[in-house]
Amino acid sequence: MDGFVFEDEPARLELLNQACRALDIIAVNEKAMEDQPLTVTGSMGQMVIHPLTGENRAQRGLFKELVGAMKLPEAELIVKLKEDARTDAAKKAATVRWDRGTNVIPIQGA
Repeated sequence: MDGFVFEDEPARLELLNQACRALDIIAVNEKAMEDQPLTVTGSMGQMVIHPLTGENRAQRGLFKELVGAMKLPEAELIVKLKEDARTDAAKKAATVRWDRGTNVIPIQGA
């Protein structure tokens, strides 16, 4: 049998729906972040991570929990999503590391 059948498992179907919603939110946030810096000025003038970056981290964690709760064998798609998430994070970290002066706000008194 190819794929998974959820017709007789409404709990798993709901988990799948929620996981899809998390992926939709991630996609919307990534689109919104395309031209945004990774850091912004916080309420006290300090440099903080962009709120959408933190939200995507939370949504990825939620997605992982929901997929795990479905207790499915690890499908190729899930493996690919995990690899893509690690690759994206590594690219962003490298960009921050090598573009240090581009989007960095100097710390007062340092």
